Amino acid sequence: MSQEVNLSEIIKELQPYYRKLYSPLLKGRNYSLLELINRLNGWVHSRHWDSMDESSRHTYNEGLKSVIAKVDFFTGKIFYLLVSALDSLVDANIKLAPEKVNSFLNLLVRPLDTITEEAINRWFVDTARTVCKGELKAEIYDDYNIFKNKWNNALDEIENVCDRFGLDVRAEKRAKDLGVKVTP
Repeated sequence: MSQEVNLSEIIKELQPYYRKLYSPLLKGRNYSLLELINRLNGWVHSRHWDSMDESSRHTYNEGLKSVIAKVDFFTGKIFYLLVSALDSLVDANIKLAPEKVNSFLNLLVRPLDTITEEAINRWFVDTARTVCKGELKAEIYDDYNIFKNKWNNALDEIENVCDRFGLDVRAEKRAKDLGVKVTP
């Protein structure tokens, strides 16, 4: 039988990284995801809207509404519940088999993969590359890179904490580079 792992100790070390993802990255900063989405939308409307046909505009607007709803739901419900679950378990002194801890912690990482893939990579990066024709305002580009680095670093740290405890917990997705030209 394998040695039990103290889930509470791991959670205590994970809490700061989940908070890093929740508070400064997803709310109220120039480099927060919702702010970046709104600024990219403004860039689309100011630079590319007139050259888009009606079908492209409709598809863009539907995608925009969908991504904002996902990010709002994620930040307002899912992520708040993840942080609350971590807070409630930190003092519980729960010891479990490593396989069960792996399963539990991988469940906590899945929503991060979802927001990374669907909101960051599939909507934001793809919109910058396609709708914006591979060019983006310097301020949006710079703030996205701040966001991307902070987001990816927090995901790396979550994995590092789990590695130190001998666990195999992985966030499968990372925020991609924009791969666009910068304009003033």
